[in-house]
Amino acid sequence: MIRTLLIADDREAVELLGSLIRSTGELTLERVLPVTPGSHQLTMALQTLAPDVILLDVSDAGKAFRVYEQLRAMDSEIPVVTVSIDFRVVLTPFALEPPLSVPRLMQTVRAAVNARRGRHKENVVAILPAKAGGGATTIAMNAAARLAGVFGKRVLVCESDLHSGVIAELLGLKANASMQQTLESADSAETLIWPRHVCHKDGVDFLLTRRGNNAYRPRWHDYHHLLSFVSPRYDTVLVDMPDQIDDATAEVVQCAKRVYVTTTPEILSLCLAHERIAELRAMGVDATNIRVIVNREHSTEMQSRQIEEILKCPVELVIPNDYPAVRAAALARTFVDGRTTLGRSYEKFAGLMASGYRPLPVAVTKPSLFGFMRPARRYAESLAVQRG
Repeated sequence: MIRTLLIADDREAVELLGSLIRSTGELTLERVLPVTPGSHQLTMALQTLAPDVILLDVSDAGKAFRVYEQLRAMDSEIPVVTVSIDFRVVLTPFALEPPLSVPRLMQTVRAAVNARRGRHKENVVAILPAKAGGGATTIAMNAAARLAGVFGKRVLVCESDLHSGVIAELLGLKANASMQQTLESADSAETLIWPRHVCHKDGVDFLLTRRGNNAYRPRWHDYHHLLSFVSPRYDTVLVDMPDQIDDATAEVVQCAKRVYVTTTPEILSLCLAHERIAELRAMGVDATNIRVIVNREHSTEMQSRQIEEILKCPVELVIPNDYPAVRAAALARTFVDGRTTLGRSYEKFAGLMASGYRPLPVAVTKPSLFGFMRPARRYAESLAVQRG
């Protein structure tokens, strides 16, 4: 839930806005203050209630804007939404005017919360599969292990695929509390007994899902609260994303410093990667934050330069295909051996994140003209068939 402080004098405004807040099912009204509170009263409310957003009634514009300036001076980062219950112009960045409705209120609150609290979290990385089974989970957990073991980073892996997450089985772990339970209580994360929510493997913390425990459907602010809580406590937060992004998980990709779309070199996977990248851009994810990881690469497959031209997105890493190494790790319920070529690829990815995303050297190959044209032509033909 989003903790709300309402500042209003007008009785009609208090009743109307209070009813609207309760109707959302996502906002809680912590307290109502008068439009002319004393500075001490306002300071105490901010410190003790720790509201996520303030709703400020502007029925009396002069008083309201004095309070608005006072709030900005006290805490320039706290989100403030000014609300008018009549048809007056409200010249503030986040203003709600008639006709008032639950969707418009939530849309304005969401924009204010994300804008004021800082959109991008520098240490949050989202790893999104182009299609299910593309290896994104294996990349996330093995890169996390290298970040912790090789680079000495404090790392958290969040499994946001609530329906098909398999990290517990792959690593022989048992979730203390499910990811669903953690998200449900994320609005009070400061009071959580954190060790009861995470489990550990080789220096990496994990928030794991429990399949079948889907009674609670997370909202965008659950992820907002969770990322706000864990981001200052870890060097890197890796979020293992589902292949389909909903309104809740959209909060992750919009907040992440990097969003990696994982694809294999096959035509179908590339088609779906193309769609995932378009979806991310449509959600408002900055194109400069989106990168591609090519997984299970064969020397006979399309080169990364060709994939970049097809997807119109930079390829950050190419990971070789090594099924025996992955199978051996799964059977042993551990991470891929770091001495293998595949293990070194995961270490390279970890090094990229640990170095603050500075580009790493990339081997340059010179494919033949025929080799360049053939896969690109197959991809273009497949798109033409899809578009019908």
